[in-house]
Amino acid sequence: MRCALSVSLTCALVIAPVPAISCGGADDGNQLSPAAIPTQFLGEWNSRLDACGTNEWDPLIIDAHSLDFSDYAGRVQRIIRHGARAITISADYSAEGHGWQRVNRFVLSRSGTELTIHAPGGVLGRYHRCPVSR
Repeated sequence: MRCALSVSLTCALVIAPVPAISCGGADDGNQLSPAAIPTQFLGEWNSRLDACGTNEWDPLIIDAHSLDFSDYAGRVQRIIRHGARAITISADYSAEGHGWQRVNRFVLSRSGTELTIHAPGGVLGRYHRCPVSR
């Protein structure tokens, strides 16, 4: 009796400060790139559009390497790109002398004006992109 061994390789992507490369086919959507949040996610967000520019409700400022919520801030450690509108961010957070790590998936709407943040247990928050000029 002959046995055949089948090996299946899966791309695992951990984003670290290295040059951009592809892990698989040209259209696989998963790309390894520096640990910088893609530009389409950057800017000011809030759970209420009319609260933009204030510290009210749930303000969120996203820049290339950090996430600044009203009560805590996170420094990006790793990013996994799932395509143009979805990424997973692993970040080290801190607030009032305490620190923790969290991994969340960030998903943009087709229009790019709404952001949903998913946690392992469900949706963590829904945000609206704030206007650039107020």
